[in-house]
Amino acid sequence: MQQGPEGGSKHMYMEVSRQIGRMAAKGARVLEFRCVVSELYIALRTILIASVTSLRCRLQKRMLTKLLNALDAAAELSTTDRLDEVIHNMVEVGKSIGSNSSVEELLAQQNLLVRMLKKMNRLLEEEEACKASCALCSIEFLERIARYVPSSTVPIWKHMKASIINFLAWSDSRVSEHACWLVTTIIDGDWVKQWSENSLEKKKFWKNFFALLQADSLQAQRLLEEMFTFPGSVTLLFSVTDDFNVESTVAKHLCCAIRHKQLNNSNLFPLVSYFSEMVCVLKDNSENESFLCTLRRLVKAFCLATSDDQSPYFSVRNNFALTIGAVDLLRQIDELAKSGIEIYKRKRDFDNGINGGNVNPASGLKQCLVRLIANLTCEHHGNCDLARKLGAVPILLESTKLDCCNLFMTQWAIFALRSMMKEDSGCRDIISSMKPTSDVRLD
Repeated sequence: MQQGPEGGSKHMYMEVSRQIGRMAAKGARVLEFRCVVSELYIALRTILIASVTSLRCRLQKRMLTKLLNALDAAAELSTTDRLDEVIHNMVEVGKSIGSNSSVEELLAQQNLLVRMLKKMNRLLEEEEACKASCALCSIEFLERIARYVPSSTVPIWKHMKASIINFLAWSDSRVSEHACWLVTTIIDGDWVKQWSENSLEKKKFWKNFFALLQADSLQAQRLLEEMFTFPGSVTLLFSVTDDFNVESTVAKHLCCAIRHKQLNNSNLFPLVSYFSEMVCVLKDNSENESFLCTLRRLVKAFCLATSDDQSPYFSVRNNFALTIGAVDLLRQIDELAKSGIEIYKRKRDFDNGINGGNVNPASGLKQCLVRLIANLTCEHHGNCDLARKLGAVPILLESTKLDCCNLFMTQWAIFALRSMMKEDSGCRDIISSMKPTSDVRLD
């Protein structure tokens, strides 16, 4: 019969002891004696470690069993005393995880942990039946498990993710924000990929997370900042929702991430594709305030990315799809203004209400767009040539008209035209061949 580690060590110990006895009887030399004693020490140490490990496993199993019983009782009738018992047992089990036990010992209790998480989720699904202190303790408990259990351990992580979704849905901001903190501590690139899957569980997570984000939850904002640091996160964030209010909020934080250089560089090029899609559907959403706000913030994000030649995002200027989208959008805005839609008229591009609040949903869109074209064409012959061929010059010339509503647009338009004339002879030919058609006047 094959012996376990503890039994094998005892056998080794007995064999070494007999050898010491024989050597002592024969009067063995000191060096040989020391070698055998060293072997004896190793055997004793192995026995001790195996015994302690076995004891810890039994103790951990006993504590988990007590926690399971407490969860059963609380789920049946969630009185204060029973919830306090759950908290007490959870704290005791939590202390034993990581501080005294190895990952192997923890995984040895995998079945018990899975059962415990199932029961905990059942208890926490009803916010009214539980209390915040129990939920907060559960979040700390999950964080400790997540720290020591590999993400490849599917059964445990499956139930932990279900717990996170439950916590995010709580109306108590202490619990929902603490749940965002938990996700921030465990998130990684693989986690982001996993949550792109189109399932009911994932949809519920994103719905709850975006609700917190729009409610200006500080922890939700920090989680979003952390997401921006991973490849593919921007594509994911804009693909999991079709609500322009949510997309506008994400775009606002995207601008901050670019300004502080927190955005993973690989995210910017997929963002160009999303921007191009938005430009294509402008006519269908020409008076949708949330859509226009999202579009303006995206343009602003590209302005920030292309303003500094030392920026890690400066290479996005080489993506000609961005130039095509920017000029196409400028042309559409010009056509919408000429068609009589009030919010696109030049005088309203800088329209502010009380305390600087924008009354016009398209406020600043054209100004940001002219600035973006100026950034894209600055010392970039390819973009200058492309912008001229797409018909940007006449619209930019129109934007140089001086008025008191938007001096910044005039400055950016002049800057863009100067860059294009410097880099592109075709642009110089167009402008030199033009003749004034009316008297110059101030609006």
